[in-house]
Amino acid sequence: MSRTIMTLNLGIVFRLKIACIVSVLECVILISVCSCSHEDYEDKGIVEVIDNNILQSAKELTDIYDIDLTKCPQVKTISVLYDSIFVTDNQMRKGQNFISVYDGDFNIIREFARHGKGHDEFLMSDMWINGNEIIANDIIQGQYMAITIDSLACLNYFPHTLTVNHSGLTSICIWNSDSVIAVNPHYFRDKEMNIKQGIKRLMVIGGAGDEEMQDKEIDVDTWNVTEGSLLFKSPDNKRLIFADCSKSLIEIYDSSLTLVKTIEGPVDLKAEYGLENGDDSSLPSLYFKGMVPSAYSCFCTDDTHLYLCYNGTFCSNMEEQDKMPTYIFKMDWDGNIKDVYKYGINILSLSKSKDKDTFYVSVIDSVGDLALRKISTIPIMQSPEHSPTRVPSEDLLR
Repeated sequence: MSRTIMTLNLGIVFRLKIACIVSVLECVILISVCSCSHEDYEDKGIVEVIDNNILQSAKELTDIYDIDLTKCPQVKTISVLYDSIFVTDNQMRKGQNFISVYDGDFNIIREFARHGKGHDEFLMSDMWINGNEIIANDIIQGQYMAITIDSLACLNYFPHTLTVNHSGLTSICIWNSDSVIAVNPHYFRDKEMNIKQGIKRLMVIGGAGDEEMQDKEIDVDTWNVTEGSLLFKSPDNKRLIFADCSKSLIEIYDSSLTLVKTIEGPVDLKAEYGLENGDDSSLPSLYFKGMVPSAYSCFCTDDTHLYLCYNGTFCSNMEEQDKMPTYIFKMDWDGNIKDVYKYGINILSLSKSKDKDTFYVSVIDSVGDLALRKISTIPIMQSPEHSPTRVPSEDLLR
């Protein structure tokens, strides 16, 4: 999720059998039902393939205004809560905090995840928001912090750092009080490379169901091409969503972690891989050869819908990545597409406004700086001073 991660993504697949109309867009999604028989994945549940025409029908999003970030100059990415609370993931600063929470005037409310090697301290942070939790993930030390949004106003609230006992896990989801679900970075299938390794994609870490990440039959280090995918849950814990960063692939799991639906498309990106030989103490390492595929990059959720940012293209460097158009898929928690939006450049983080068809996005602007923008399908001439009145943050968080 960090913009330093270049392993963006997209995938392969065509299975077209039953045509149906998707929401007001009248976009066709082709559906087929199967239980196995695909070369890359064993059990796929119900399979839906998104038709490429859906991208042509996307609603164009335009800028309403930029939000001044001069009061938080070290910010790496930023999300917005309730149209008035700002949560930043900050650049590494010795002795400072990675996660800062600001009110609508950028006064600091709380800070978390202090930089350091001590108790409750982080060496790095990737931050995202899933429902009522702000997740800070330190992949170097194999630990995370789950910050409950409803508790932010309580000055006595101090969330503790919890360990996942494995370093290098970029995609985790807090499943219950004593365990998390993580994406197995060793799970990989590719027929042309003759690689099929990892028993299953998801693993339980912690609690009674703790599972080992390192499968016994691992011949290739695939971390470089699997890290950075998305994993998040529905508010009622009945759905777990996996969205691949380098393939056009979404997987929907139920509360028992059974794969119930696979969504493929709309763009088929065939990645080209290279294999770098390891030394006596390391495995051969898989990497993207040439252009890097970019599929699902970030998300946000509400009680009834999830919103996924999708690129569906390749890039060769960071400058190209920043300029990639982004599509936002609005889906219900069963994976049914309800709307599709398009924004002209790459989105680093996404937050939903209470206003219809309106979002907050962090992007890289034309001069290479991070920008926070409010965007909408309705180009209303507003500035932050004339935007809808914000409820005081204390009331929102109480």
